[in-house]
Amino acid sequence: MAQYDHDLPHWLTTVYGYFDPWSKSGLWQQIHSFLVRKVRRQMKRKPMPSAGSLDSQSVKTTACGGEHRGFDAGKLVKGRKRFILTPTQGLLVAVWICAASVSEKQGAKQLLRYIKLVPCLQELCSCIQLVRYSPFLGPKMGNS
Repeated sequence: MAQYDHDLPHWLTTVYGYFDPWSKSGLWQQIHSFLVRKVRRQMKRKPMPSAGSLDSQSVKTTACGGEHRGFDAGKLVKGRKRFILTPTQGLLVAVWICAASVSEKQGAKQLLRYIKLVPCLQELCSCIQLVRYSPFLGPKMGNS
């Protein structure tokens, strides 16, 4: 790739120069929220989901590591764990990624906290009743 570097513009003034401020301002979440609503309308559904599923998945990571890496003793996986919230159509609404060593209950709580911190996600998820989530979460998790 280094041989082609002279053909590419400086990364800070191009893609990353847009990506970073858009990420910090929440623009990506706003775009995602808009697209979820649009797809739901095209599916002849109400734009705001009313039922959803919260689940997790542990995945192996590369040897390079990173800050969010751990060992999931239950699944015998060294890597990361992703917690996802999806409405009944399977659209991805919210994701929280952490070390695989984080418990199901703690990761789910973090995802729900994240949703409450991001205004457009909070609005999108305000009507969702969890119809399926991991039994490890316990009865006190409640709804988002």
